[in-house]
Amino acid sequence: MGVLLQELQEVVSILRRPFETIYIGGGDPGILQIEDLSRILSLSHTHGSPNECTMEINPNSLSQKHEVLFEKGLNRISMGIQSMQERHLAALGRLATPEENIHALSILNQWKNENGIGINVDLMTCIPGQSISDALLDIDTVIQELSPDHISLYNLTIEEGTPLAYSLEHGTLHVPHEDEQYEMLHACWNHLETYGFEHYEISNFSRSRKTRSKHNERYWNLQNYIGLGPSAAGTMFVDSLHALRTHGVPNLDIYAKSKPFEAYEYEKLGEKELIEESLLVGLRTSDGILVSDWNKRFGKSFMNLFSETLNRLQTHNAELMRIDSNHVALTQEGFMLLDSLVLSFIQELEEKRGS
Repeated sequence: MGVLLQELQEVVSILRRPFETIYIGGGDPGILQIEDLSRILSLSHTHGSPNECTMEINPNSLSQKHEVLFEKGLNRISMGIQSMQERHLAALGRLATPEENIHALSILNQWKNENGIGINVDLMTCIPGQSISDALLDIDTVIQELSPDHISLYNLTIEEGTPLAYSLEHGTLHVPHEDEQYEMLHACWNHLETYGFEHYEISNFSRSRKTRSKHNERYWNLQNYIGLGPSAAGTMFVDSLHALRTHGVPNLDIYAKSKPFEAYEYEKLGEKELIEESLLVGLRTSDGILVSDWNKRFGKSFMNLFSETLNRLQTHNAELMRIDSNHVALTQEGFMLLDSLVLSFIQELEEKRGS
């Protein structure tokens, strides 16, 4: 904690203005001492309050004692519920029980009513053994217990070396095939829309534009963000075509024993990397790419640079993308094929750069 506070103190001293957003996350910050979280919040609010200050927390870590953090400037909670059903929580290796999830949601509901905080809930789909009705029931239960203003709905990905990966390799768990995943995601997306949620990013749903995740929108809009701590990533733009990306060492012990800013790797990003990133993050959102801003940023014509891909999509797959004079955005059908569509744009970029 000492190294993190030293780094934060130096950033605050250099910045000398309020942060626009703050996100205390990665893992479960709720396990930290209240005093340590209060120090982080107080120091980060030295020059004023941000537009949004979020902390991640798991249900089994949440308690009434965290309410004091709202006095320190915290105004949004992001809770990793993942599922409300015991067998799916067990499959994911989650420590919380359905009863603990319900209890945590009731605390958040109280805080929402008393303190007016923003709330995001993370839910997982395509869990081994999960049916569409299971996934819809999770959504129903969370909304009935809490009615959050934001929901993040993620499609489970299996990481190598995890217990889930081991179970799949040995045939004790079954992951839904692509068609099943497609049907489940569509059902969940449509279900959330019936509750009045706007599908504004491939995995994110908000009650209104006002309650979107302002911090995440910084990533998607290619804006500066500072990442401090183990495994934290940050990006600082030198100009519109050059940026420096930082990666905190993933080992907590190494970080704790390091001098401030010593336990980071640095990566230079040039025009090619930033154009590719603009496609990767821009096409994740329902707003898509604002062509006039993109052209100004990169000094190129988006429509000309990607003319072949755009023409092909308009001619053969018009249902995947919305294209007008100033916007290029994927539809929900397009979201389902995000990776392959982004790859098409990148391939055309590489072909034209090589010609």
